[in-house]
Amino acid sequence: MNRSRSKGIKQFIIDLTPLLDVIFILLIVVLANGTRSEELANEQFEEAMEVKSSAEQQVNAYKSHFEAYSDIDEYFSIITVSAGYHSDNRRERTISIKVNENDEIQFELNPVNQDDQWEKITQDIQKTISAKNDLPAILVLNIKNDEKMLYRDEEAIMRIFDGLKTEYPQNVEIRR
Repeated sequence: MNRSRSKGIKQFIIDLTPLLDVIFILLIVVLANGTRSEELANEQFEEAMEVKSSAEQQVNAYKSHFEAYSDIDEYFSIITVSAGYHSDNRRERTISIKVNENDEIQFELNPVNQDDQWEKITQDIQKTISAKNDLPAILVLNIKNDEKMLYRDEEAIMRIFDGLKTEYPQNVEIRR
């Protein structure tokens, strides 16, 4: 009975040649793509190095430019005025004045003292301009990143700037 069983089982022969052909073709494709990927990576690296070199040249140019203007106070006055209000109470606001790189002067405004404070702000800016009457003054309205400016404060500051431009037409330039 064993003999008849072995005669009934067909022998399967698996031909692995096509499988090996496919594996070798895939291996060749992967190796070919690997070298192409390496070439692309090298090209991108070279481009990145060119961009880096260009950026370094620009940074060096900016550094030399800023070093040349290290004594900015000798050439002109930049008077930056910024305003912000307290988030919990819009009636209480802070107006800041900064001349070039000097310390900021802050004025606290509220409904009771705002008229007097606006007058002091005007006088302070005017005093700065007249102290260096021979130098141009650039008046800049600036909104700080973390603060919001009320429209009425912006309008009041611009009225001050316009008045100073009228009073000192040769020396004052206004920037927003």
